[in-house]
Amino acid sequence: MTLTLRTMNKHAQLMGWGDHWGEDDFVIVDDDGRSVGRIYKDTTSPRWIWSVNTSPFPAPPPNNGVAPTLEEAKQQFKQRYLEMKAQGVRSFA
Repeated sequence: MTLTLRTMNKHAQLMGWGDHWGEDDFVIVDDDGRSVGRIYKDTTSPRWIWSVNTSPFPAPPPNNGVAPTLEEAKQQFKQRYLEMKAQGVRSFA
């Protein structure tokens, strides 16, 4: 399984939205091209915030977190995403 970071501005362009997101704002896309989460740098501190998206179904906690670096945020996201997917959380099926 590959999870890919796509800039939020690029994702917004593909979705037909505005392009007002910062450079440190990313959508996480799975192998099927679905948006499954987001990672972005906090504008008030040097930390990264991640969240798992299982829309339209709510993701079970913990479905988000905070990390000191982008690399750590990516690792935390992937670990939680894979745990949720293994548990059969929709819409990963």
